[in-house]
Amino acid sequence: MNRLQIQNLAFAYSRSKRIFEDFSLELSSGINVLLGANGSGKTTLFKMLATITVPQKGTIRLNQLDYRRDNVRPAISYIPQSFDLFPSLTPLDFLRYIGEVKYGMKGAALEQEVQRVVELADLSEFTTKRMASLSEGMNRRVGIAQALMGDAVLIIADEPTAGLDPEQRENFNQIIRRIPKEKIVLLSTHIIEDIKEFTDHLVVLSKGKASFQGSYEAFVHSLDGRFFQLENPTQAQLEELQQKGRLLGRQIDDLEHRRYRYVLADPDNGPRGEAVQPTLGELWAYYE
Repeated sequence: MNRLQIQNLAFAYSRSKRIFEDFSLELSSGINVLLGANGSGKTTLFKMLATITVPQKGTIRLNQLDYRRDNVRPAISYIPQSFDLFPSLTPLDFLRYIGEVKYGMKGAALEQEVQRVVELADLSEFTTKRMASLSEGMNRRVGIAQALMGDAVLIIADEPTAGLDPEQRENFNQIIRRIPKEKIVLLSTHIIEDIKEFTDHLVVLSKGKASFQGSYEAFVHSLDGRFFQLENPTQAQLEELQQKGRLLGRQIDDLEHRRYRYVLADPDNGPRGEAVQPTLGELWAYYE
């Protein structure tokens, strides 16, 4: 099993803009999903893991490789949202370029590797078309294909389904599921509904801290027994809710139909409404 270890990480753009302080996280083989709103530190973390940005404190290790001492780049692949830098190349030419420049492959070994990742990413029908003519969804497939080349252990994908329609997102997610299980896949998304079918490990990043980490199932049930819905509460109940709970949603149809959805830190101490299951959006709002 491969392991990515982040220990006591610190990074700040300025004295007033501190992103991480004493941040630690450990990930292993499988599909790891990072949820985080704008400003949570998600993009900064990805830049450090991709070796674009250097942390000011702390260590990052990928198996036995230390980011500060060793050349980790051959073990890392990155899937950007689009490949607009190579519009005149075909996917075939681009993949050959990556194989030769990044991994030093040549001849039959290069062609064999290109064919392998073309099949994994389901690109066979599009390899000779210029990338400028491909749809956004097809460009994402090229991104996956180049990330799977060589011996990369860590595959990073920053918002890979942003801007895709539902069918394109599902196609992309199906290809993600084909990535060999021994790889460490770390992808971020704001489309929380997409992740439930394939997530091995979920991390919610909030203001530079991991406010939740665990399985998708654990995430869904993390507020069991503490999440309630109260219909038409009295003023006294609302005041008690503000003191002892956290409001996550409300719906006011009219003055006689008001529904409040909230979390209690202690389910035995606060206004008890009907115990209900929070939506994915409400769960994210709680940990955000």
